[in-house]
Amino acid sequence: MDLDKRLRELAAAKRMAFQPARADMERMERNIRERIGQKQGRFRRAAVPIAAVVTACGAGVFLLTPVVTDWQRDAGGGRVPVAEPAEPPVGERFPFAAEFIHLLQLYTDLELTQIEPSPFADVFAATDQAVRLTTDQGKLDVVFFPNPGQAEKVEIDEDFSVPGHITFTFTGAELKPGFTPMKASGPTYVYAHDKLLLLTNKSGFLASFKNMFFLHDVYQDVFESFSIDPGQYEFDRGVKQGRHALDLPEKARKGLRAAWIRVAVTGKVGDIIPGLFLKHDGQEALIVYKSSDAVNHLYRYAWEEERGEWVLTAHDSKQGKTIRNAND
Repeated sequence: MDLDKRLRELAAAKRMAFQPARADMERMERNIRERIGQKQGRFRRAAVPIAAVVTACGAGVFLLTPVVTDWQRDAGGGRVPVAEPAEPPVGERFPFAAEFIHLLQLYTDLELTQIEPSPFADVFAATDQAVRLTTDQGKLDVVFFPNPGQAEKVEIDEDFSVPGHITFTFTGAELKPGFTPMKASGPTYVYAHDKLLLLTNKSGFLASFKNMFFLHDVYQDVFESFSIDPGQYEFDRGVKQGRHALDLPEKARKGLRAAWIRVAVTGKVGDIIPGLFLKHDGQEALIVYKSSDAVNHLYRYAWEEERGEWVLTAHDSKQGKTIRNAND
């Protein structure tokens, strides 16, 4: 028999024998691609394609070998994807900042988009607690000091003497050994409140936080004067900004808004805008404010289920502290 003809017949026989295995490999490849596509949004995987390895089975024959690097064997020997660990909650990563972040979300219109460690954690000898917050209106660094008044002693010392090379340091507090002046792209604006030192490079950005502290301090003073535990209530911005502390029925929500308006219209020039606070069980509401003469006012309402309305159960006034707004 002609040698060339015999070789062609042998090659054809080998290709026919490989067809079932080849079909299986193609089916396996399709299944793997589908599985990876389905898991892509939920699981991390290495950017390794399904590899094609040339074998010695004959001309034009390829063995498709799936390569996946982050799958593990289950108890039955099958392979399952390894889930990427979930990021710990903010309260676990930055427990010292939880209360500040809570106030930001309650008292401002800022949308918080990112929370990360701050470089200012490496500056002051008294503390290593600091976070950097990214919002829809700018970035803010917050340093948390252990004792009241420490932050208010800190002053910033900026050096603009070299064009294009701005540096700054701090006075009024002990700095960590080896600290060198920090670089900046522009002026750094600083505001201190009790134990907190706030820093940003955006002019006017601190006004939101000054107003936040002012309202919080006013409402806290009202609660203290009437011996009310603020931990039992949640500040509700729903009457003006559409942010509600609790999910109440529409009728109850409208009733609260009407009660808030009745209190608000009694105010005079210089009075602080009334704050609405809801008890966690949704059965009691407080409307409080401080008048221009520093007198604290309290309106207490109870929800009457049978009547389907809020009923005023108490109205009282007491002399409180004078609290200045840092924005004035």
